[in-house]
Amino acid sequence: HVINELLMGKPLAQLDEDMLKFSNMTKEYQDLVRMEFFIVSWQMLQNFRGFCDNEMKLKGDVFDEDAFFQQPPEKLDETMFVVIHGYRQMLAAFFSDFEVGAIASIKVFDKQLKKTPGVAYLPFSICCGGVCCYAASHAVRSRSKAARYRRHGDRCRKQLRKWAELGNPNCRHSHALLQAEHKMLRSKYDSAIARFKDAIDLATSCGFTNDQALANERLSECLMRMGMDDAADQALDEAIRLYEKWGATGKVEKLRLAREKYG
Repeated sequence: HVINELLMGKPLAQLDEDMLKFSNMTKEYQDLVRMEFFIVSWQMLQNFRGFCDNEMKLKGDVFDEDAFFQQPPEKLDETMFVVIHGYRQMLAAFFSDFEVGAIASIKVFDKQLKKTPGVAYLPFSICCGGVCCYAASHAVRSRSKAARYRRHGDRCRKQLRKWAELGNPNCRHSHALLQAEHKMLRSKYDSAIARFKDAIDLATSCGFTNDQALANERLSECLMRMGMDDAADQALDEAIRLYEKWGATGKVEKLRLAREKYG
C-alpha cells in the first residue's frame, strides 16, 4: 500500500514515517522477499527528499545498491535486479540524468515485462524510461545513439498506449507525456505543448502530484526550446511548487541551484 502511495505522489514526509512503521512490521514477520522490494522503494523516497550523497544511486541509510551488485552473479536476485534498474529510470527522469535512465530502460525493458507484470511501479517506470530516451536522443551527439534511444522511446510509448487502450487508467497521463516528448523531439512544438497540457490535466485529475510536477518541468523545457522564456519560467515555477508540495526537497534544491547558475 505505501509503495503504491509513493508512486501516486502522496506526501513524502508522511510516507517516510509510514515506511518506518511498515519496515518494522515486515521484519517481525520475516517476509524477506517483500522486505527487499520495500527497502529499495524506501531508499528511492530518501533520494527524492535529498537524504543521500548521490541522488542517482540507491545508496543510503536504507539500502545500498553497491552491496547488492557486489554479490556473485549466481546469487543476484533477478527480480530485484530489474526493480533496481526500474527505479533508476525514475530517478533519472526526475533528476534529469537522461542517458543513465535510457541505458537502464534498454537494459531491462523485456525483463520488466516478464518479471514484474502487474506490479504498480511498472507503467511509471516504463514512462520514465521513455522520457529519458527521448530526452537523451535530443542531447547526445552520436547519431547512432540518438537513433537507438529514439527507437526505444517509441517502444515505451507504444507499450503505454497498449495498456491505456486496454483500460488501465493509470497509463493515460503517462502515455500523453510520452506523446508530448515524441512530438517535442520531432520539433512539432505546438502539438507537444497540447499533449504536455493533457498529461498535466490527466495527472491532476488522478491526484498524482509527482507526475504533474514532471510534466510541468518537461513542458518548461519545450517552451524554452521555442524561445518562450516567460512561459517556460512559469511552467518551471509550477513544477517547483508541485515538487515542494510532494516533499521532494532534493529535487527542489537542484532546480533552484540550476536556476541561480543559469538564470
